[in-house]
Amino acid sequence: MRPVFLTDPAGIPSDCDLLVVAGPRTPFHKSEVSAIASYLKEHRSFLLLLDAGQKCGLEPLLMEWGIALPENQADYPMDQDLSARIIAGHPITDGLADMTMIFNSPRQVVPIEAAGTTANGYDGKPKLEVLAAGISARATIVPFAAAVERGP
Repeated sequence: MRPVFLTDPAGIPSDCDLLVVAGPRTPFHKSEVSAIASYLKEHRSFLLLLDAGQKCGLEPLLMEWGIALPENQADYPMDQDLSARIIAGHPITDGLADMTMIFNSPRQVVPIEAAGTTANGYDGKPKLEVLAAGISARATIVPFAAAVERGP
């Protein structure tokens, strides 16, 4: 593991198998969003960890990938710890299947429909799977971890 500089004119190195952004404190600059978008177009892996209430500047890009980040987390207070069940059935979570974990103020993610079709029958939509969800004090399901992939 090594640091990657999103402002590097050469872009994210081609040998970067997983880009991890953990808890950004300020929104990304347009050039940084562009670097991440280029990286994702090459079908690479990206792990984004966000705190509740934090704007990251990636909201439009994430919407292209089928994920919305609601500004108002009405389902649970932003300063609330969330007990979550890890959902099995994806390579990322297979080793954690059916475990319960406590997360401190996670950012809610909302799966949305994305558009697009191609000639080979692949509809162009990102395949999105919720990986972790908790139950709020109001007894609503709060998804906050998802995997998104494109391709047939």
